Amino acid sequence: MNSQKVYYAVIFLSGLMCPSRGDAVGDMNSIQSEFWDWWMSENPTFAAYFGINKYNDRMETYNVSNFDVRRVSFYL
Repeated sequence: MNSQKVYYAVIFLSGLMCPSRGDAVGDMNSIQSEFWDWWMSENPTFAAYFGINKYNDRMETYNVSNFDVRRVSFYL
């Protein structure tokens, strides 16, 4: 029984000694917000469909050179 208490004490104390990695929920919300803003800026028609008028001054272009620029910037 005494060894069981020591075991639980070690487990509890090792959990306290682990460093905190930060606010995971806050980090995820930040990433989601950045992605949403990027996606809306790249697709202003999609943004207008959802009532986001921030990107109404932009037009989508569908030429090959624009797709190449997007592809390169997306993977870098």
